[in-house]
Amino acid sequence: MAENNLVDSERVLIRDRKSEICGDFVSMNLILADDIANVPGDVYLMTHTTNPLLGAETIQTALHQFLDAKKKGTADSLFTVNKFQTRFYRHDGTAVNHDPDNLIRTQDLEPWYEENSNLYIFTAESFAATNARIGKQPIMFETPRLESIDIDDQTDWQLAEAVAQYFYPSTIARVA
Repeated sequence: MAENNLVDSERVLIRDRKSEICGDFVSMNLILADDIANVPGDVYLMTHTTNPLLGAETIQTALHQFLDAKKKGTADSLFTVNKFQTRFYRHDGTAVNHDPDNLIRTQDLEPWYEENSNLYIFTAESFAATNARIGKQPIMFETPRLESIDIDDQTDWQLAEAVAQYFYPSTIARVA
């Protein structure tokens, strides 16, 4: 990793993945299981480089919320979500979460939550119980919409770039 200027520090441990857990189609849970087996910790926090707008304050707030809930025994993990209050339909046009014959304001619809893959907080014990980063007693943490962009394709990249240029114009290199 040193060839990429990535080096360990007092607060950061850089680990190379074993070859058998490298590749685009390797389950993140296999990678996390390897990390948990090799890096002891009280709490594990996972995010992706494809979530570049997730803010430090949001991460700190989520971590505090998780630690409080864990202490009270009300949660074993936390994952971030996007909240939606809109009308959803199936592929065949049938309504999912509303009655088309009795339309109410969208802001009065029951909220639905989408896992946004921005942040996961869990323990080794909760991971062992489900073999996944979301335990048996998770709490959902709603992230601010503009911080929740997850880059999976070119459109996501363009959206993240536009938001970053708007909010952080002095830190974004302009392409001529």
